[in-house]
Amino acid sequence: MIILIGAIILEIGAAVALIVNLLTESGYGLKNSQEAFVLGRSGVFDAMIRLERNKDYTTNGAPYFLNVDTGKSFEVIVCNNSKINVASSTCDITAPGYQNKADIISTGKVINKNRRLEAIVNVNGATTEIQIESLKEISI
Repeated sequence: MIILIGAIILEIGAAVALIVNLLTESGYGLKNSQEAFVLGRSGVFDAMIRLERNKDYTTNGAPYFLNVDTGKSFEVIVCNNSKINVASSTCDITAPGYQNKADIISTGKVINKNRRLEAIVNVNGATTEIQIESLKEISI
């Protein structure tokens, strides 16, 4: 009888531990996902600052990386006067409608969560003024 009661208590304890673990994991997953989104947005603004300093700035499809903290970073691709071909990570200069515009794709990464944003910005060559035309999250 004592063994049976002990086994029931042990099983209840294991179930409670499992539930607490699952709730904690889901909370961290949401937090990491939100942090990845903010890092992605920070990457877009970093690229905009680089464009403001140099209106012809481009990475030619190759990303640059910035590590913010352990396990937290963003990578950014900037194509000036062209659209980014995500599949091949190249600048598509044949895409219509990208004159005086830059296409920016930034991926925020936090441990196992990634969020990617794409921004199309207008670049005024005379004043180096940068204006966001569109900013949206895209699938990875």
